[in-house]
Amino acid sequence: MSDDQILVLLKRLGFVSVLNIDDLDKEDDWSTRLSPRDQQIVAIAGVLIAASSYVFFENADVIFGHDLLLDIFTLLAEHKIACVNLAEADSPREAYDAVLECHEDGSWNWIAQQGRS
Repeated sequence: MSDDQILVLLKRLGFVSVLNIDDLDKEDDWSTRLSPRDQQIVAIAGVLIAASSYVFFENADVIFGHDLLLDIFTLLAEHKIACVNLAEADSPREAYDAVLECHEDGSWNWIAQQGRS
């Protein structure tokens, strides 16, 4: 993937920090230069570039917000990358093919979303 393609991918993922092509090969303290959200977006870009089979998130809706998360899930699906998101019970569910609800008593429910798997 070219540097230009990487910058386009980062922008599509909602990356808001200002980077230019020279920054992609630069050694830097990225943990202080980038926001935690942008650090997570860079990690997702890495998953896409590496053509991973799956990715795990924890409370991704809190990090990215619902609309951006839907865009990220769509992009992952386009690349056939399975996604598991550990989220709170009250998180919106329409982006998911299925939801596994785990209850305090050890019981659980598998809920296939309407029109999906």
